[in-house]
Amino acid sequence: MIAALGAHFTNNPAVKIVGASFANSQSEDWAVPHTPADVTAWFAGGYTSAKMLAAGKQIIDATMAAFPNQYVTLSVGTNGHLASGPNLDPTANYVAHNAVLDARASWPGRLIVQKNTLAAFTPAAPATGTVWAFLFNSGPDIGGQMLYWCFGDTTYKVNGGVPADPAIVLRNAVDIGLGYQMSYIEIYRTDVLNLPVVVAYAHDALTAP
Repeated sequence: MIAALGAHFTNNPAVKIVGASFANSQSEDWAVPHTPADVTAWFAGGYTSAKMLAAGKQIIDATMAAFPNQYVTLSVGTNGHLASGPNLDPTANYVAHNAVLDARASWPGRLIVQKNTLAAFTPAAPATGTVWAFLFNSGPDIGGQMLYWCFGDTTYKVNGGVPADPAIVLRNAVDIGLGYQMSYIEIYRTDVLNLPVVVAYAHDALTAP
């Protein structure tokens, strides 16, 4: 399927970046269930970190080969890690870290490491001790996807539920992303259409020398 998609789209100049994912449960976002009960079930099913990494390598390599004219982005996250265990992997970032290392060694200059929950309350870089520290340390080719849209959201998710001007909320989130030295920020279409001043600001900042 990936090869067929690549044959159809890789020569389309409108397609610049392609997403690859392998450690998820409901969406492209990294989301491996890792409660103690989940971990017990994973191990009963034969889980090992090596098998997960092999699955990731297969998906990433297939995507890179099918889309030679595009960058490939990988949304990363943790598999959780409790001092008392049980834990899926040696460290929370073990699978993400090694998947990124392998992809960058195999496909130099083509992998974008991405985090998919950029918000106005995201901890500022370098975010030591948080899941965002891994993203910061994966530069320079890193990106972020907004947690949600800002324009018209009456729940103000991107601002942690606190009412505020959507343009200010989006600008604050973009500034946090720029603090990580992101090369790419994925903004929801409704914000692109309705908050053009902030989107232009983001575009100019991301494309500046």
